[in-house]
Amino acid sequence: MHQQLEGMVDLDTVVVITGFGELEPWGNSRTRWEMEARGTLSIEGYIEIFWIMGLIKNFNGLLDGKEYHGWIDIKTKKPVHIADVKKLYET
Repeated sequence: MHQQLEGMVDLDTVVVITGFGELEPWGNSRTRWEMEARGTLSIEGYIEIFWIMGLIKNFNGLLDGKEYHGWIDIKTKKPVHIADVKKLYET
């Protein structure tokens, strides 16, 4: 079978799509759906958008000498409580 296909396509000119994703002003498909369905984001939606934007990251380990598991601010490396995410990063 391989011999029948040989020479049929010039692989130097073939476009190959290896993956795709949705990224838009409302984040990704999950956060866009929240906006379309409810007109607002949940706290989880805000966390996801701010994580995508590189404002926060999830951290597991020692922070200031203490065990910490949760979100931290990328710039300050300080813990960010999920209840404060919206007011800290929404503009």
